[in-house]
Amino acid sequence: MTSAPSSPPSGASTEPDEKRDFDVFRLRVGDVIALLAAFALLFTMAGDWYSTSTGEEAREIVERQGTEGPGSGIFDDGAVEDARVEAEQAERNAWQVSSPVDLLALLALLATIGGVFASAALHASGREYPELGRSPRSVAALLALLALLLLVVQAALRLDADSEVTIKIGLPLGVAALGMIACGTGLALRDAQRPPVEETPARGPATAEAPEARRA
Repeated sequence: MTSAPSSPPSGASTEPDEKRDFDVFRLRVGDVIALLAAFALLFTMAGDWYSTSTGEEAREIVERQGTEGPGSGIFDDGAVEDARVEAEQAERNAWQVSSPVDLLALLALLATIGGVFASAALHASGREYPELGRSPRSVAALLALLALLLLVVQAALRLDADSEVTIKIGLPLGVAALGMIACGTGLALRDAQRPPVEETPARGPATAEAPEARRA
């Protein structure tokens, strides 16, 4: 006599494999915003974030020499090459480290990008984290805020009164990308905490008789 197969305990998922499938459509709008901002931040880190006054003047000489407008042809090739070298030495991007603060800022930026990618991968695979403290979205948002704080400290240390350091377009773009990551993860967290919308049961034919009942 064979025993009947035991039924799964109440509350257990009957389709565990389906929930583990990787599906990008599980991502929320905030996750997509943070993911796009992380890609933008990764590309922005290769651009120029800082330079100096002399470096900008040298870069202007190099750019002017390559045009046909006024001022072209004033400097010989040797002077232009020296100006190019001086400009490249003055220009700094996020990957170039010269102080402990630079190293911390770089690590925070990389950790933020990795946190966003990991959060998107985990949520796309069907994992949910009801507790905010354990959510990868929360970790990514905190890392973005930490990186933003370190960038502010880095800029404050470089832009002192006696410094010739100037800000290039890469720094504002990086700050904007970090802000978008923080906003996107925050939006995804808010949407994840909303209770699911319950569908109202469909009304039967009795609804059509309701007005007649009220008139009676």
